[in-house]
Amino acid sequence: MTVERDDILDYYELGQDLKTMDAMAGASETHGILCGQLCAGSRLSGLGWLKQFLPLVGVKREPWESLTKKLYSLRHFCEEDLESNALNFQLVLPDDEEVIEVRLNALSEWCSGFLAGFGSISLQSKVLPEEVSSVLKDLQSISQVDVASADEQGEEGEGDYFEVVEYVRMAVISLYQEFVLQHRLIPQDQAPTTLH
Repeated sequence: MTVERDDILDYYELGQDLKTMDAMAGASETHGILCGQLCAGSRLSGLGWLKQFLPLVGVKREPWESLTKKLYSLRHFCEEDLESNALNFQLVLPDDEEVIEVRLNALSEWCSGFLAGFGSISLQSKVLPEEVSSVLKDLQSISQVDVASADEQGEEGEGDYFEVVEYVRMAVISLYQEFVLQHRLIPQDQAPTTLH
């Protein structure tokens, strides 16, 4: 079975796969959890990562092999997109044809998932830079948005939604660069050493 990028990163396909696994989290929240883990510098892969990831999305049993492969592909594609110089990374959200309340709710869930995933990775009591803390506070505010009043905003609400999605997208890329890519670029002779 060939795993296609567009299918794996599709809101509806991922949602169906999660229903098959009896996951409590939806597609957007699941993608947010994964991105939060990656942005916090999770180095786990394979089965170790899966054992950490599945409880966060509310899966209580190990999924079938075909679904496990899809989850590994989801992780691979997300990491690939976050590392891309082309800034290809996109949030997994419903199509633009969906009503604004559905899209805003999914964005809220995505941000909530991101915060859960980010928080699930031990940063060894690392004090977060002010700009990182500010982004995390923004994501927390977005996760608590009042979805019910969104339809009353009309065209202005649509524009605001797209601006917020773009802000979140770029903020996540920035966080990934801060916690992951920047640490990979530190030359080995400058890396802090630990004495035992």
